[in-house]
Amino acid sequence: MNEYQEKGHLIVKDFIDPSLAQIALDYVELKSKTSGLVFNNEPNFVPNSMTFYADNLTESILKNSLPKMEELTGLDLLPTYSFMRLYKEGDRLPKHKDRLSCQIAVSLCIGYSYDDSEYQWPIYLDGKEVASKPGEALLYHGTE
Repeated sequence: MNEYQEKGHLIVKDFIDPSLAQIALDYVELKSKTSGLVFNNEPNFVPNSMTFYADNLTESILKNSLPKMEELTGLDLLPTYSFMRLYKEGDRLPKHKDRLSCQIAVSLCIGYSYDDSEYQWPIYLDGKEVASKPGEALLYHGTE
């Protein structure tokens, strides 16, 4: 049994290379300025947030991350979907369970607009903060 299987989650410091995280961040920022993101498609979940589902870039990251995910989880996995949300100051993602097709989930930090070099993006798992920097990820049981 590996660490992911024992704990039910895993923090991965080098999930993707920081240069790929920067490319993804630039891509999302440009996409948000050119109507490439869907605005407010979940008004009762994270109001006024911008999202996209199954974008070519995020699907490529999903596809290329599969071998690493299988190694980290010790499981044979079938990639199902990718989803990106552009958070703005004050946004809060409520505690939730993901849909059934997201049994093994990854929350990947690609970047943020804070200049503070000590800042880390907070993700909460069972009320505990998991802070991450660009390129870092949290693997967890999405349906739990």
